[in-house]
Formats: sequence, structure tokens, C-alpha cells
Amino acid sequence: MRLLQTLAGYLELDQLRDVIEKEFSEFVRALPADESLVDAFANTLRRRIARVGEGLTDMIMTRVDARDYTASVRDIQQEVFGHMEYLLPYLKSESAVVVILAQHVRTSLNDMLQLIRLKYPTHFDAKVWLSLDFIEVVGLDLAFQFGKLPVELKESGVPEELIDIVLMPMAQINRGERKVMNYHDALYLEKVLRGIRHILCTRPNEVEHALHSMLLEMNFNSQEYYVYYTSRMHAEIRGKSTIVKDQLHELAIRKKQLKQTVVTSGMQLIADKPKLIASLIGWINAECECIKEIHSGDEITLLSGNEPAPETSDDADGFILETSLTIEAFCYLVIVFEQIGVISKINKTKFAEAITRYVKTSTRGKIGKTTVRQLFYQKSERPRLKASHVFDMCKEFVRTDDGRNDR
Repeated sequence: MRLLQTLAGYLELDQLRDVIEKEFSEFVRALPADESLVDAFANTLRRRIARVGEGLTDMIMTRVDARDYTASVRDIQQEVFGHMEYLLPYLKSESAVVVILAQHVRTSLNDMLQLIRLKYPTHFDAKVWLSLDFIEVVGLDLAFQFGKLPVELKESGVPEELIDIVLMPMAQINRGERKVMNYHDALYLEKVLRGIRHILCTRPNEVEHALHSMLLEMNFNSQEYYVYYTSRMHAEIRGKSTIVKDQLHELAIRKKQLKQTVVTSGMQLIADKPKLIASLIGWINAECECIKEIHSGDEITLLSGNEPAPETSDDADGFILETSLTIEAFCYLVIVFEQIGVISKINKTKFAEAITRYVKTSTRGKIGKTTVRQLFYQKSERPRLKASHVFDMCKEFVRTDDGRNDR
């Protein structure tokens, strides 16, 4: 037997109607000036609504046929939704006291729904579509919770663009731009706001970092946030290093971090869009493929900074140039010869390939050409001093050479 068809069920719901449509309304019409009386009445309302909620959930288990659980739970949902819509004029009142009282009632009704949802998760319909009046109630409630969040986030160092993106869904509802939403959507946005408040209170020195972590865990999968996050990631990676190997390494680390992020089950901002984590990992994969394709001639998938180049058939002639210089000093000497005109023109890519094949240093053996190309653009004091010492040795040799040395 369905709950609303039982005498006990009617009595419980009648109590709820009396609390909201009679006692609350009458109290507001004769609103006392004494704030202590208002606070006492608000507390009384919350306790009575909580008792009704507990009574309803208990009776579903004891007095309703298990086959009717779903119908009974959803009947209660509709009754409570109707009471929330009844509060709309009070939530729009010009009296701040009336608005606060209505918020107390709305919060209590929402707590009742959450109690039922937790006790009967498979029967509760979180995807039920909301009426326009209910959506307006949600918007007013979110605006009430919204408060000074934009200012507080900005003062905590969060970029304005990120603030606008995170709070955009709430602002759209408050402006009346959102015409279609379900109860799950309303709960999700409330959880986002509570999460932001929690971060501001508990992690004031790392608000932006904590905010990103929360949005990833809550699957905040809006297109605007996806674009912001990937643009930020791209800029950070390029800003750390212009070396291809380093960029690929950083992308791999970011991918690992995303894969290790635990996303809260059943959470998403937009139901019919891919999960945020999956989209970001897809972006990283595409970025890696793009970098590898652009730099395929540099053999970046085979060679890294200190790894030797593989043996090639070009070494079959046995020609190897061994030097006591470090590769940094050797490349610096080439740069000097080019700058002073001893070498009139040099193709650095081809030269890097030649060094990779034929030059062997005393400290590293053969090296990869990616490393050689990087050395042409790096500035360091150590190879400059080494090259200066080589030139001093050359000057001394030329000064003392009498032509009898073996050539």
C-alpha cells in the first residue's frame, strides 16, 4: 500500500502543510520586531520539519509494501517540491527577515529530501525535471549562498576569468536564463558553492590550486572550463621549457596526475557531455602526438638529453673523431669560429647530425643530436672558459712552433 494512501502518511503530510502554509504564513503576516522571537520560531520550524521527515522515512519501511517504495518516495518528493514552490513569494520579499525565515524553511525541506534520498537511493528520482517556479526558488537560494564569493575569491588570488567560469552556472539561473534543469543539477551547484566556501575557510593560502582540484573531482565539465584549463596547462608547460623532451615529460606527469584523480561518483555539471578528466587526457594525448609529428626529424622519441645515438650504417667506414673536450666546449668552439668568420656558413641541423655520428667525447661517448642542437642555443660560463683555455694553448703552440713538429 502506498504511503499517501495510509492514515499515518496523511497525518505526517498534514503536519508539514500546517507548518508551512499556516504557522509560517501567519507568523510572517504578524512579524514581531523582537529578533529573539524570530530566531526561536525559525528553530522550532526546523525541528518540526525534521521530525516529519524522519517519520515519513520510517513509515515507508514499516507500512508500505516493498513493491510500492518507489511510488511512495516520489509522491513525497512531489509534495515537498510543491511546498518549496509555495515559498517563492517569501523568498522574493523585500523584508530581509522574511527572506531569511523562508531560507530556513527551504533548507529544512531540502534536508528532508536528502534524508529520504540517502535511505532510499534506488527509489529517489534525482533526475526529475523542475518547474519554472522551482528553478526560480533554486536561483534565489543560490544567490543567497553566493553572497560575496566573487570578491572573496578575487582577494584570494583567483583569476577573474576562472571566477566567472566557475560561478557562471549559478549566475545564469539567478538571471532567469536557465529554463530546464533537474533536481540533481540543483544539488550539484549547491555542492560546488559549499565546496568553494570550505576551501576559503580551510585552505586560504592555496585557494586556486584547491579550486582546480575540487572541480576535477566534481567533474565540472563545462566547455569554458575545459578551454581555460587546457590553455593554462599549455602556457605552463611552454613556460617551463622550450626543449621538446622536457615538454613531453611534463605532459606525461600531468597525464599521470589526472589519471590518479578520484572523481566523485555520479557527479557532473552537464550530463550529456564527456567526463572532464577524459577530455583533458585526450587533449594531452593529442598535444603529445602533435609535438612528436612536428619534431619527428629530431628523433625525439629515440633520443634524449644524455642518451647516446644509436649506431647507424654511416659508421661502417670506421671514421670517429675523438676529442678530450666536453661536447659543450666543442660546440662552443664551433659557434666561435662561425662568429669570427673562420666558418663562413654552417647548417646547424646537418652539423648536429655529423657530430651525432662521428664525434666521441672522453666523458660521454657518442650523444644524441637533439642534445647537440640544444647546445647551440644555451649560454653557459663553463664551456666559454674551456674554449678560452684551448685558444691559449693554440697561441702558445703557434708561438713556440719552429716548423720541426710532426704534422
